[in-house]
Amino acid sequence: MRDTPSFREFVEQIVLPMQAESPDDKRLDGQPTGGNREVVGIFWHGGRRWRVHADTHYRQLLIAYDAVRTGELEDPFIEQPTARGTCLDLVPELRRRTGERAKYLYVYEA
Repeated sequence: MRDTPSFREFVEQIVLPMQAESPDDKRLDGQPTGGNREVVGIFWHGGRRWRVHADTHYRQLLIAYDAVRTGELEDPFIEQPTARGTCLDLVPELRRRTGERAKYLYVYEA
């Protein structure tokens, strides 16, 4: 697990290489279902550290990454409270692009 200075660098240094190794996987851990709290990586965003769990789906991360990379959005995330702290979710516009009812983005304040 590595710390990266930004979400964009997290995707470029960790997520894209993982996806290239296993292009048919939907999730970072390669599993079809189930929870996985293993931390794949950590990035800085909004002055705080965020950890990404292995059951996060590639699609959600890549939709956010493309919005940042192309300059469409400066910040693809909104913060949401959880029972144990704070998580990140996609802004509503990006969330609609996923075509999923479920969030499938498991990013928590580190």
